[in-house]
Amino acid sequence: MKKTAATRKIIYFCIAILTAFIVRKSFFSIHRINGPSMYPTLNSGDSICVNRVAYGLINPLTEKRIVKWNDIKENEIILFYHDGKLMVKRCIATKNSILEHSDNPQYNMKVNGKSLILTRECHELLNSYSAVPENHVFVLGDNDSDSIDSRNFGFICEDDVLGRVISYE
Repeated sequence: MKKTAATRKIIYFCIAILTAFIVRKSFFSIHRINGPSMYPTLNSGDSICVNRVAYGLINPLTEKRIVKWNDIKENEIILFYHDGKLMVKRCIATKNSILEHSDNPQYNMKVNGKSLILTRECHELLNSYSAVPENHVFVLGDNDSDSIDSRNFGFICEDDVLGRVISYE
């Protein structure tokens, strides 16, 4: 009799651990900001809560989207993977948003009316695009002078976005 009660407790404990894993990897996750790229909105050391089902269902083992049900919207703060690293940035342009290029010596570009100054390398990376490609977004850190973002690495594939930041402190 005692063996059965102990076995049940072990099974319940395993189910609780598995449920916590699935909830953390599939629905909500908490992360800590590291770096100044989103200052003043987010400071280094701040905690954020991410809604991982805001745009669709994500497989908790592969972290790839299984089903999509919402599009990323401009001005949302998103969590995504870039080169295997988690990043938090603000989406400033979505698919088909117009990119206006200038060939002046400063390599200016306008994205949805926001003027950006690019390096020559960034200008060359983005110059062949007149709009944000389908299934991609353009992201920027709120701290323009200290952020590595789409100005440096180009567009982010929507499949690499893990969720929308819903709260921070």
